[in-house]
Amino acid sequence: MGSFFIFSVLIGLIMLTTHFYQKLHNKQPMKRIYRYFGWGGLTFIMLGLLIATLSPNQPISSNHTDQFTKRKSTVVGNNLLKHTNSAMTTDIKNDKSYHVGSNIAAGIYELSSPSGSGNIISSDGLIDIILTSPQLDNSAVDSNVTSYRAILPKGSSIKIMGFPSAHLEALKASPAISNGNLTAGEYRVGKDVLPGTYTVTLVAGGGTLRTADNQVNADLSPDTNKSMKITLEKGQLLILNIQTVSLQKS
Repeated sequence: MGSFFIFSVLIGLIMLTTHFYQKLHNKQPMKRIYRYFGWGGLTFIMLGLLIATLSPNQPISSNHTDQFTKRKSTVVGNNLLKHTNSAMTTDIKNDKSYHVGSNIAAGIYELSSPSGSGNIISSDGLIDIILTSPQLDNSAVDSNVTSYRAILPKGSSIKIMGFPSAHLEALKASPAISNGNLTAGEYRVGKDVLPGTYTVTLVAGGGTLRTADNQVNADLSPDTNKSMKITLEKGQLLILNIQTVSLQKS
């Protein structure tokens, strides 16, 4: 609507300038031009008001946002379902970004810290975990994670901070499970875990359990919430920031 009013103001200024010019020079009014500007300005004002009435700014509904997030995340999950595992065991050093496809082969890895404790993050935001060396692991700290299963697609990047190096052990793809234990990491529903409804029970540690589309998002703790039911759909990406959980399909 603002552009129409700005245009109308400009037309009005031109009309006034023409009018005063005629007065100063004692000329006869330029009736056609004056009438053109007058009707033009009025027309644009009416159009601006009409568009403002018929097309008011509407806030995006939370449902629309949720559906968009779900669709976007499902695309991510489906792309990972088609992902080719070309992983090659390697090590990465502190405070440097490693690009998957050039510095690191795309694939599935188990990430671990030979010594020390620190953060591992990925450019897509899906990996954001604190890894602790097994030598430093304190079972009294629920959130400790000593290894992390990561799916690194081509085009992403990964970085570690706070400890000297991380070891990336190449993993082979395995058949999708419906019952059994899962350790901290990323799991593709339909490829690593079968779709369905599950009872998830805490085995070791504690932390967050979620899907990339946030349809599942919960905390498991040995003190307050040791077990819960979740439903997983094909194409979702399950992310466990917990040392170990047990899955039992309903």
